[in-house]
Amino acid sequence: MYVDEDEGRSNESPSLPTKGEAKKTPEDQSLMKEQDLRAEMGGMKTEMGLLREEMGELKGLVRKLLVVLESAGNKGGS
Repeated sequence: MYVDEDEGRSNESPSLPTKGEAKKTPEDQSLMKEQDLRAEMGGMKTEMGLLREEMGELKGLVRKLLVVLESAGNKGGS
């Protein structure tokens, strides 16, 4: 017999619900899906904020690089 400690399930009777899975109504399932989606959206918004921050840093570095390249080109070309 196989028992998954994290899930509390075994391969003996996979069709029977575990303690926390007693009968869920469609409304319960819908609410859980909505909560999961909201949590995922929150995580994505956080990631987007971090990406915007990194993009801003990259833009600054690119500007500095262009200035350095321009000044090197002016010194070498004169």
